[in-house]
Amino acid sequence: MTPDEARKPVGRTSARLPDAEGGLKPALLPDDSPGVPLFRTWRGVYLFVLAAFVVIVIALTVFTRFYA
Repeated sequence: MTPDEARKPVGRTSARLPDAEGGLKPALLPDDSPGVPLFRTWRGVYLFVLAAFVVIVIALTVFTRFYA
């Protein structure tokens, strides 16, 4: 094992890849889809969760006033 290999963190990959000119370019990120039916992006998942939270808070408020 060389000293350079000993200093390299285990289990981590570089965020940059060398290009043809010898410089560095950003690595291509893997597809970051949430893998959830009906949602293609994480933004859609977050908006759904936020909307569900708002609906639940409103429902709890209405039920509290109705049954109190």
